[in-house]
Amino acid sequence: MVWGMLLKTGGVESEQLKNLIELLTPIVLTSNPDMYTWDYDPSGTFLVNSARRHIDSYTLSDRGYFLWRLLLNRIPIRSILVDRGVDLESILCPICQAGQEDVSHFFFQCDVGRQIWKSVEL
Repeated sequence: MVWGMLLKTGGVESEQLKNLIELLTPIVLTSNPDMYTWDYDPSGTFLVNSARRHIDSYTLSDRGYFLWRLLLNRIPIRSILVDRGVDLESILCPICQAGQEDVSHFFFQCDVGRQIWKSVEL
């Protein structure tokens, strides 16, 4: 009864009520009991495995995480550590002792390092 009076009076509230009624009209309530469903598993049942897959789809893989850290100079290579104030005995490559251990040397110039990275297949 109150709604009918509100609809007849016009104004903002009347328009809002009409919009609300339009939104609620297609909704059908049933007497079935309420239940939770999980949209990330076909069965609709929550499974830790499906939650993990869902979370992993939004996070970096180990490879992506490593490459991201590499691009930000966050790999603990001797030249980077020294730039950050870490006191080291030497900044030479601990593998070959043939050059300063920086990103370029570590991934491309050190013969042993190159072989290791080829086997990892980044």
